[in-house]
Amino acid sequence: MQETDDFILDIDSTSHLQSGDKIEGAAYNYKGEWCLDSLVAYDQFGLQYWAELRPGATFTANGAPTALNEILRRVPKNRMTSRYVRADSGFCNVDFFNTCYHADAKFVCAMRQNMFAPLIKRVTNWRRAKKVTAKGGRDCEIGHTLYYPTKGHKALRVVMIRALKPNVPNTALFDDARYDYYTWLTDIGHHEMTNEEIILFYRGRGHAENFIREWKNGFDMHHMPCLKLTANKAYALIAAFAYNLTRFMAYTLDPQKPRFAKTIRFRMVNLACQVVRHARTVTLRFHPHVYEEVTGWLKTIHIQFGFA
Repeated sequence: MQETDDFILDIDSTSHLQSGDKIEGAAYNYKGEWCLDSLVAYDQFGLQYWAELRPGATFTANGAPTALNEILRRVPKNRMTSRYVRADSGFCNVDFFNTCYHADAKFVCAMRQNMFAPLIKRVTNWRRAKKVTAKGGRDCEIGHTLYYPTKGHKALRVVMIRALKPNVPNTALFDDARYDYYTWLTDIGHHEMTNEEIILFYRGRGHAENFIREWKNGFDMHHMPCLKLTANKAYALIAAFAYNLTRFMAYTLDPQKPRFAKTIRFRMVNLACQVVRHARTVTLRFHPHVYEEVTGWLKTIHIQFGFA
């Protein structure tokens, strides 16, 4: 978990597999899945800021500028903190760059191969990486160059690593054929983050994958229950509210190590007790360890909100 006062937003999309043929909006995506799709965004603490259900064949970045504008205009700006957006290669386009620019937010996103392939020969300052490794834990070299997006507002910084492919002879005809390349694009200056810090910062986006899995596993969002797309959109928003309430309670109970929904439900809902009604009174009889659990989180909530 990022220990920082900055605001870090991770935006992504995820599929919701469907089995019915008459579900409005269901279509095959690029993976061949019959599904609906949703655009989601989380901050570094796992709170969900956006949940937009879309037809299954929707391109990843569709609607991202609207989502970013709506989110970032509600996030306060001040001189002491910065606002960052992290995204995968599906969002790497000029609309994304310009939206972040106008919203006064800095970004890091992965680059698609068709975008970074022409830039490889422009990187001549390869250095051995000290803090990062390539996929599979391979040693790698790191370099950088500039990218000038068409209709963009400014030049962007390209950070690239390359690692030798396994089982590729050193006598390969072209030097590029010996390496796997991984590339990131950012408007963050080198004085703010070094090349390796950019990569490490981007890899923190992996938390968003965990939050998406939590939303889907903990709140049954793998499938949508309704036939109409608008009804399923409302269902997704309700699930997002429930997710955020659970995430908030997780931080209330344990700010240093917030738990996921399964544990929170067990601690606060699935508490077995015996209900005794006698002489116009109702008594709840808990096991001693459950009583300690209940009084513990009630005390925490009273302190948090100042209840008497």
